[in-house]
Amino acid sequence: MTNKIRMETTGIAGRTPADVREKCAVARELENAGDYEGARETLADIWRGIGQRPDIERLSPKDAAEVLLRAGTISGWLGTSGQIPGAQEFAKDLISESIRAFERLADRDKLAEAQTDLAICYWREGAIDEARVWFSEALTRAKAPTNQFRVLSIALSWKSPRTDLPTRLSCWIERRRYWMKLKIPPSRLDITRSARLFL
Repeated sequence: MTNKIRMETTGIAGRTPADVREKCAVARELENAGDYEGARETLADIWRGIGQRPDIERLSPKDAAEVLLRAGTISGWLGTSGQIPGAQEFAKDLISESIRAFERLADRDKLAEAQTDLAICYWREGAIDEARVWFSEALTRAKAPTNQFRVLSIALSWKSPRTDLPTRLSCWIERRRYWMKLKIPPSRLDITRSARLFL
């Protein structure tokens, strides 16, 4: 799958806003597939790699925030897999800058995505309390139920030390299925209350 995505990106050349958005979307797909080097290569004309700031000078605020988020997230994953010193700090700096940009843009779901990625950086460094704070913050900011579920699933996949976690997660999933079946949107309060069981 990643080779197909990489081949499709060879046709994406230039620095128009549409090109930048497309490159970021492809980079995110490659990240999700675990091809972090491919994701970095996709952004090569915007970002040279770990330790280098992306070239965002002529981009719109939204596109610049997305490039910062992608570069930060990719730096974190490449830094972990390659044991690159300072990569997590660099990743946290870029992601933190994207968080400030998404806050200014009032884009709650992108803000939650960035906060989740920042939490992962802290988790990799062993800063569990900071990671939990950022996961919780992301959950309260996430607007779409799918984004809320993404935050929870990522947070839970990092092996919470709480006991009886599978039982609590199973109950939460069953409740979500029931809401979806009845087409009742869950309230933010209920999502937040449920999250406290896990985080």
